[in-house]
Amino acid sequence: MTKVQTPANQMSAEDWAGATGDRWLAHLARFEGMIAPVGEALMSNAAYAKGERVIDVGCGAGGTSVEIARRVGSSGEVFGLDISRSLIDAAIRRARDANVLTCNSTGLMPQPSGSRDPP
Repeated sequence: MTKVQTPANQMSAEDWAGATGDRWLAHLARFEGMIAPVGEALMSNAAYAKGERVIDVGCGAGGTSVEIARRVGSSGEVFGLDISRSLIDAAIRRARDANVLTCNSTGLMPQPSGSRDPP
């Protein structure tokens, strides 16, 4: 099997699952502040509604996931998904504090019952 080369200006999944994810978490407020305009644009344009079920791919430490969960309400559901275990752990803590969503790692995502997708 051939290993896929990651271009020099891109990070690999292994980077995010390790040192890069840890670095992001160590500077969370700064990084989340930098991407806040993107999150605000997402929230204003996505028009999440009560009762919706949302998967937040690349949820990081869960800041956006928590806001989405507030918008979909208790009848909705948000599933945060990220490759970095340390970021998911932070997202789980945020989810517990806000009591609004479920987070997991990409490698640990459970398959819904009745799913046709392979595990």
